[in-house]
Amino acid sequence: AQRDVADQQFALTLDPKVKSAHFQKAFVFYHHGLFQEALEEVRQELKNFPTDQGLHWLEGRTLCALGKYSEGRAMLDSVPDEAFPHLRIAGYCKALACMYCGEHRKAEALIDRLLNQRELAEDPLLVSVQAMLSAAAGRRQEAEEKIAAAKDAESRFIHFHHISYNIGSAYALLGKSAEAIKWLRKSMQDGNPCYPFLKNDPNLKALENDPTFLLFLDDQHKAYEANRSSLLGA
Repeated sequence: AQRDVADQQFALTLDPKVKSAHFQKAFVFYHHGLFQEALEEVRQELKNFPTDQGLHWLEGRTLCALGKYSEGRAMLDSVPDEAFPHLRIAGYCKALACMYCGEHRKAEALIDRLLNQRELAEDPLLVSVQAMLSAAAGRRQEAEEKIAAAKDAESRFIHFHHISYNIGSAYALLGKSAEAIKWLRKSMQDGNPCYPFLKNDPNLKALENDPTFLLFLDDQHKAYEANRSSLLGA
């Protein structure tokens, strides 16, 4: 990650308007919990390329990560599905934004619609969001079934760390703290070291007084500070 940021920064010294450099920095910053820095980078990319709609999805997602759920949801809703890297990413981002805004039925309808499309049938990322929604609605058996289906994708899904985070969130919503922490830890270890999200995610509220979670959070805070120092000094 540090090398990637350094490479993008070097490219920007050669050409301050080089395509995608600010976006790539934003993407790295986002995954390490540097949300304000990520927002600044993606908005700088937008200044250079104001007609690129594909940049707004990361802007909206980052706003949600900063707790600006209504603003983030509005931004994500304004982005056409085809401007996202993949249709599953559109559904994932938009459904979670709805969930954070308390519009669970709208989130469920969106996920159901996408999973009914042949190319997305049983998509594990979308199913993991379903697991969270089912858990939040108190449909425990359904949530467990969705969790099991999402777990099955571990060996065939490259960016599984988002799925494992959602599985951990679903377990937290079910009140299963040990399982929640196990899967959240897995997400952090597999490429999603995102301490501020762990600390502030309302879906993890049931864990906030759990001693094991608090120790885990402390470890993640130390890793976050180390990453922050190395990435911003890159």
